[in-house]
Parts: sequence; structure tokens; C-alpha cells
Amino acid sequence: MKKTIILFLVTLAVLSAQDIGTPALPLLRVGFGARAAALGESFTAARNDAACLWWNPGSLGFTSHSEVFATYHRWFQDFNDQYAGVNIATRNGVFGLGFVYSWVGGIDEWDENNLPVADTTGSQSTWILQLGYGKKISPIISLGAGFKFLSDKIVSQSGTGFAFDLGTNINPAPMVNLGLVLRNAGPAMKYDATGFPLPTEIRMGAVFGPFYHNNVFVDLSAVSKVGFLAHFGDEYWIKDILALRIGYKADHQVNKLTFGVGAKIKGFHLDYTFAGYNILGSTHRIWLSKEWGELIPLGNLILSVIDEKSQKPIPASIVLDKPVGRTVQTDSLTGVYKLRNVPVGEIKVKVNKAKYYSKEDAVLVEADLTKTRVIKLTRIPPGTISGKILNVKTLKPVAAKIIYKGVFSGETFADTLTGGMYTIPRLEAGCYYLKVEPSLTGFIGQEDTLMVEPGALLVKNFELIKKGEVIVLKGINFETGKATLLEESFPALDHAGKILVDNPTLIVEIAGHTDNVKIKTPEFPNNQKLSQARANSVRDYLIKKFTINPDRLAAKGYGDIQPVVSNKTAEGKAQNRRVEFKVIGQ
Repeated sequence: MKKTIILFLVTLAVLSAQDIGTPALPLLRVGFGARAAALGESFTAARNDAACLWWNPGSLGFTSHSEVFATYHRWFQDFNDQYAGVNIATRNGVFGLGFVYSWVGGIDEWDENNLPVADTTGSQSTWILQLGYGKKISPIISLGAGFKFLSDKIVSQSGTGFAFDLGTNINPAPMVNLGLVLRNAGPAMKYDATGFPLPTEIRMGAVFGPFYHNNVFVDLSAVSKVGFLAHFGDEYWIKDILALRIGYKADHQVNKLTFGVGAKIKGFHLDYTFAGYNILGSTHRIWLSKEWGELIPLGNLILSVIDEKSQKPIPASIVLDKPVGRTVQTDSLTGVYKLRNVPVGEIKVKVNKAKYYSKEDAVLVEADLTKTRVIKLTRIPPGTISGKILNVKTLKPVAAKIIYKGVFSGETFADTLTGGMYTIPRLEAGCYYLKVEPSLTGFIGQEDTLMVEPGALLVKNFELIKKGEVIVLKGINFETGKATLLEESFPALDHAGKILVDNPTLIVEIAGHTDNVKIKTPEFPNNQKLSQARANSVRDYLIKKFTINPDRLAAKGYGDIQPVVSNKTAEGKAQNRRVEFKVIGQ
């Protein structure tokens, strides 16, 4: 005898605003999650909540932590259902697994004549195995999909089926989330040979907030065999610990208002919802979940190094500050280096490239974004060394070869036709060693070490001296009858000191000479003693001021025995009173 089974689907149909005999498995229309239920089931656009697995897998991509959850719904009399599961957040998306179980006993069986079949009662049990996945495809858009395997047994009849969910969650502006989902799409569910369509629905929703700790939820849904439904909810948080919630389902004839509270602390969430169903009584829902494994927000960074003038890419070394903390090299052709999965925040970088000024910069890495920073390097302008090669005594040009060694090495020449001028252009900044090799024999070569600055002209003259050269140090004067140097003598002495510094191997005699005017004082009994004292004064000055090795300087007084002109005139006597600088070795 064919049996007609009358069971509690009547009540569930009322709860779901469905008519008797419409889509199968009303459990798919139950609003699992105490928070969602308290908000009038306006949860399509919600995010970062484990219940998104049930409501909209497209919202899973915005979940930044893993979470295990369980919920218990106590309906009327013996009606109850449970939902438990886990969401695992990874860098490749969020994976969800859920299981729903519902049971009710005490079901009477009646035949088509409306007569009881037996004295015993049966039971109904339903379970749903759910899989879900969501991933952000951009900083503001997440897509997701879900699969449900369905099993239902009503007394002696059984049915199985499956359904799909497809959804998205969009964050188009601060404090605005939008959601869209197709739920419970699939073939008809078979009970023996009879098929019943699933309660497929399209839902769209929005969440606004938080505004002053308050979030507003709105959902619109179109359900097959039912029509259009509207859902509203409001949530107020106190110190981000305690939440007060209220919901309203505009098109339901019963259970229009729902109320709930929630608390969260140290990753634990506890939510409770109360809803009244008029003469049917009231229902209670409890949710408990625990978060763990918060994902550190990451972003991507592309660094491109180019020449500021030519705008062409250049390979460079980039020192990345913490949290990256390493040195990398850009691509030799593109000048680009790509960093993936970088912790958000400011990263300081320093770019180094030979022949370019180093450059420091700071880049703000933002979650789920790929930031591109073009770093322009300025080429270090070349420096130049230029000067003259001269005879130190006559200041006439001397032909010579100039050899230079440093960042660049080479040689150049100076000749008398150009006035002894030489130029070494386009030198990279740095230290250079210069050596002057005179073309004429008899001149002593010189060498020096110079520091070339970027873009600067460094003038360096070399004044060469001959072997055995005697130079009269003009302008050196002493107090009358004494060996005390007058201040007016210092420029001439400093010139002599420069010759010694420029020629560090020279050995020089400082020779003192007087005119033929006799002197006889307690300090200087004759001109030889006076000239010796004056030569010693000059030697001491040069040693002290220019840090000359004493072994390089000899002082000798000749008195009046080596006049250069006649002492018959005052002018002749002035010329004979002199100090000579004589090269005696090297």
C-alpha cells in the first residue's frame, strides 16, 4: 500500500515561508549560525566569520584566520539540529568543511485514507556534508564555491542528492561590503522514484559599518517556489567584546523578529539567539567557535631601477631593511626585482650601483596589493684633474709625461707649446696616484696622491726642480745683526717648504750669506757665525712647520766669502745678504 508520510516538514515549511509540498529538504533553508539568525538571516555580505561557509562561500576569501565551530539549534518539542565544522585559512585561499545533522522522532504514519498505519512511530534524520572554498582575487573581491552532499531518511523512505553554492563578496568602499550568492543549486532530490526540487535561491546583501561600533545588515533573496524575501539586522558592539543584535524578516508570517547577544575574547566566540514562533513556541540557538592561526597580511612589491637621465633600466644592488632583511640584485636586462608575500608596512631600501649615487627610499607595502616603485639613480658626474708642469725656479713650462692610476688608469702629456698644461678628463670619483716624468734630463720627477670629487675640477700644478739647482729664497729678512726671522719672510719660506713636500726625496743645503760689513757682538763675533745662525733659523722653521725629516736639511753659514756681486754699493750688499736653497742629493 502506498503510504503518505505526514511529518514535521509542515512546521519547517512555515519556518522557511514555504508552502507544503514545495521544494525538498527544508533544512537547506535553515539559518545556521546564532549571529546570522539574530540578524534576521541577513548574512550574505558578512565576512571574517566562520558561518560564511554556510551562507556565502564567496566571503571565505576575506577570512584571515582559521576557525573551528559548533552550533546547536533547539526547536519545538523534539526538533533539534547541529552544525559543526572548520575553516582553514591559507595563503592560497580558505578551505571549509562542515557537517549538519538533524533528527526528530515521534512521526506517525497515515495512509491515503487518513488512517493510522501502525501503533508505532517513526523518525526522520537528515545530514549534509559540506565543502567550501574561497579566495581573494583582488584586494576588494573574493570568489568562492561550495558543494553539499545531501542525505535524508523519513521513516522508511530515503533520498540523496547534492547541491552547489557560488558566491562573491566585494568591498567597493570603506565600511561597505556587498555579497551575491547562488545557493542550493542542483538536480531534484530523489525519494524512491519521486523527485523533489531543491530550494534554490539567489541572495544579495550588504553590510554597512562599523559606524560608531554599529553594523547594519540588509539581504534580499529570491527563493524558488517561494518568491522574494527581505532580511534586516543591526549589531552594536560594546568595547569590541560584547555584541547586541536584532533582526527582522519582512516577508515571514511568523518569526519576524529575532534577538541575540554575542561575546568574543581571546579568539573565542560565544553567540546566542532567541526567536519566537507564536503558538509554536520559541527557539534557542547557541554558537561556539575558536580562532587560531591569524595570517599576517602580505603584499607584493616590484622594484624597478632606471637611469634618471636616459630612463633606461640598469642592474643594481638593493639592500632591503627589516622585515625582509637581505640584499638582492635586480635583473641585468630589465632592472627589476620582484618581492612576493612581503609583510605589510614600510620597508626601507637602499639602491647601490657603481658610478651612480646611492639612493635610499621607503615603500609602503599594503595587504593584497602589488606596489611598483621606480627608483631613479643619478650617475655620478666625472671629475677632472688639470694643471701645469713648470720649472720651479723660472716658472717656465716643462715637457713631461703624467701617469695616473686609480679607478681609471692611463697617461697623458704636457709640452711647452701648451704652456706645460695637462688635463685628465672624465675621471670617476676616487683616489688617484699621479707620477710626473720630465722629458728633459736633469729635472727631478714628482708624484702625488689626489682625491677626485664628483663633477669637480681639481687643479694640481707640479713645479719641478733640477738636480744641483740653487735657488735664492728672495724675501727672507732678519732683524738687523740677529738671526730672528721677520714675519715678511714667511711666504718665501713656505714656498721652500712646498718644494720639499713635493719632492720628498730631496736633500737640501740651506746656505746663509752676508755682506762684507763686519759684525762683532757678544752673540755673533763675526759674519760666519751670524750666517750660520740665520741658516739654522731657516732650517728650524722648515722642519717644524712642514714636518721635514731633519736628515734632509743641512744648514751652513758662509759669512761674506761667496758674494754674488760687488759689495761697493748698497744694492750689491743687499743682494749678497741672502739664503740659498741648494739641492745636494735625493
